Amino acid sequence: MPKKNRAERQADSERLENAVTDFILSQNEDFDVDAAMYDIAESLDLDRFEEDKFFSLLTQNSDVFFDGEEVVIPRHVFFKDASLKVKLTPFEYEHKILFPGHRFIPYLSNNVFPSEASIQDESGNQIPQKRYTCNTEDAIIYHTLLGKMDMFLFFTMEQEKYHADIDDIFGKGTCNFTVFDMSEYFAKHDYKQNDSLIVTLEDWQKGVFSIKHEAASGVIDFAGTTKWCSDMKAALLHVFEEQTGLIPITEQIAQAYFKGPETLRTNPVIHFGGFLNQCKEIEFATSQKTSLLWLAGEDPGPELMERMMSEGLENMYSDEMDTLEAALKSVGIALGENEVELYMKDALADGAKDWKPVFNRMVAGRPNELFMDDDQEEEFGKLMAEVWEEVSEYYDPKLDALERPIRAGLTALSDAQLEFFRTLDTRGAQPMDMPQDLMAELAGIWQHLGILQQALCGPPSTVLSKDFFMESEEMIDILGGRCKELMDEVIEKTPLFTSPPGF
Repeated sequence: MPKKNRAERQADSERLENAVTDFILSQNEDFDVDAAMYDIAESLDLDRFEEDKFFSLLTQNSDVFFDGEEVVIPRHVFFKDASLKVKLTPFEYEHKILFPGHRFIPYLSNNVFPSEASIQDESGNQIPQKRYTCNTEDAIIYHTLLGKMDMFLFFTMEQEKYHADIDDIFGKGTCNFTVFDMSEYFAKHDYKQNDSLIVTLEDWQKGVFSIKHEAASGVIDFAGTTKWCSDMKAALLHVFEEQTGLIPITEQIAQAYFKGPETLRTNPVIHFGGFLNQCKEIEFATSQKTSLLWLAGEDPGPELMERMMSEGLENMYSDEMDTLEAALKSVGIALGENEVELYMKDALADGAKDWKPVFNRMVAGRPNELFMDDDQEEEFGKLMAEVWEEVSEYYDPKLDALERPIRAGLTALSDAQLEFFRTLDTRGAQPMDMPQDLMAELAGIWQHLGILQQALCGPPSTVLSKDFFMESEEMIDILGGRCKELMDEVIEKTPLFTSPPGF
């Protein structure tokens, strides 16, 4: 069978990923991972069964939980009819509104923006939404569990204009938000300030919730509250123990619900903010600008970095050269295939005739010998030539006017990232010696930039609007500026070693 080109492999990969997602969302109960792999493979009539990739797609999908052995639990099944308690703040009560913010996460699919969630009252009537302007500092409390970077992006996406600085949006000033208008509901139920709402998930994929008024009784269920807090604390400590990377608070909480007893989601006697106020052993890790929940008084950075290093070191380099992604990892170039494709578009726009200028840009300033032998160099060249040919076929300079300014910003940041890692390498820096809070914030920014890179890969899109390109250009300016500041600060604060780097 002839070897498939990159476009065909990408199409197969997308077909598989879509099939896995469709399969997960179609399930009404837990399923066995091995049986699911073969069912999906048979439905797709796959000519090649990559079990490791298949397994990862099924068990690491954001739409599922995995028990670590063989059972996959779709999140829409796990969270069906789950409830949580919402206690409105005095500010919300006074203004008769409810901020969605982080309230409904993780009872919400990643595909549903928080303000896109809908609420029905006891009679099935929709709670209306409205735009609301308030001081930014008054809104932060409803979004803290998103983490600083995601909160910033959330605030920015909610506004009619973009802010030039990540700290500017959190400073004094006003922001516009989509909120729930609770005025009619409050009047109908004679809602008092100390009352609560019991929010129940009706449809995880669509973000549909129902609410029930819970009047304050004046009697505190100490036994129930103590038990719920104890169970949530134990579940979160379990999450901390197994956590190997910097995951969002919302995912930490989701994993806690999964690891904890069913009563955490069926008998919510206290809201999550109340739990954090009562639990003295767990707190926000304030040194992490990505924000984490962690053991009180401890910095999670060194511990998590050590776990990440011990788990991922063996994967830092690979002998495989079957795809460009694998080849880049094999020779130690800190770029992905999407970034290389954007480099190639830049080169084509500048009139390049082959991939060599792209390669020179990728390795500029690198003091090390790149390839182990001539065979590795030849194979790497073949993969680069293959991608270059495919990009050249679809690249059209006439359609590049909107995309090029955004791409230029992204590729300039890729250049800066390569220079950043080369500088750390020549200084002999080790990951554990880098300032963990700054590296965590950098990782969050690179993740968001990666989404934009993905959007610009492939033929020029006829789907993406002019507004998308304008907003993306401003977003790159914001995130890129902060990214460069962080890289400079990391280099400044990382100790200089006289011993040569290990590679």
